[in-house]
Amino acid sequence: MAQKFVNDWLEDVVQSKTPLVDALYSLRPPDLTRAVQGIRDFQGTKVMLSCTDRTPLAKLLKQALCFADLVIIVPAPLWVSCAHPGSHPYAEFNVESVGLASSCHFSAGLVENLSRLIAEDADVFGDGAATFLPVLGESQHRWSHPEIDLPEMPRPYSGDEGHHSPSSVNVEALYGLCSERLTAERLGVMHLNTASFTTPVFGDLTIGEVPTRDWVHYLWKVDVPDLSFLPMTHVARIRRDLADAVSQFSRATVKVLGSGDVVGSTTKAMVGDLQNSATALKKQMESALAQFATGTRLPKTTVVLGSGGPQGGISATIDFLLRGDTLTNLKRLITASGNEKLGLRQDSFWATRF
Repeated sequence: MAQKFVNDWLEDVVQSKTPLVDALYSLRPPDLTRAVQGIRDFQGTKVMLSCTDRTPLAKLLKQALCFADLVIIVPAPLWVSCAHPGSHPYAEFNVESVGLASSCHFSAGLVENLSRLIAEDADVFGDGAATFLPVLGESQHRWSHPEIDLPEMPRPYSGDEGHHSPSSVNVEALYGLCSERLTAERLGVMHLNTASFTTPVFGDLTIGEVPTRDWVHYLWKVDVPDLSFLPMTHVARIRRDLADAVSQFSRATVKVLGSGDVVGSTTKAMVGDLQNSATALKKQMESALAQFATGTRLPKTTVVLGSGGPQGGISATIDFLLRGDTLTNLKRLITASGNEKLGLRQDSFWATRF
């Protein structure tokens, strides 16, 4: 069982019922540094959940809690163009952002939703199972902080003094997504994308390069217990009662994502073990639910795990773009692998542009 994660300023919000937005405006750079260090040094399993003001936050948080000892809610990147090119905002991006003197940014709509969730269901935050981290850095579009030491990425749109094309806008937007996922990598966190595809995906942009110089992205599908319809109080109680079982399942997920033998029998066996672990966890959760809820049977939902192999990572995705490859080719690469294919949501950045 992992130690409890402690976020001092958010714990004060939970205990004192201070408005979250007031606590954010009171943040100082040392507070943010401690928060980053705390997440990086936390020894349990961790998931980053990127959210906009349109994200069904409670539903997705309950599902993410199945995969980690700690869920870090972060604001999705801000869309890089001043004027949105479509009639509907892309699911992966916020369309507004508030900047603070402490060099961090947040979505006001997301904070409003999160404040409501904390007020109604404080248990998972008080238990240290979930926390919130604003976007760190001077730019509203991408992350930057000394503790995570991210490389400077190209700015084909904002760095071109207004002389830009639709392609440069979209490429810079993708760099914003890469920045978020690279931050997750540096903090030792699994990144869960619930916005782009019809199923939640871990490692969505994690590609790699094999000795033949081909780019690769491997996909595996796993059926897991669906916690999204349960009250948050039930989810919090299940996690407390089955803390060791949830930690074991999440560690098995991390193991598959980090496997270097992506095309061999080892990973195939690990994926099989993960599916068996998910089935066993579902039965344990149903048994735990039976103690305080009658007739509860958990449905299953599908998640996808992606990997770029032993050389895989977000840096490889950035390199893919720097070598001049297209977003269309990247979309094709990350959405299909062998017999597995990812369906795109209609409001996805990928579905509407490429």
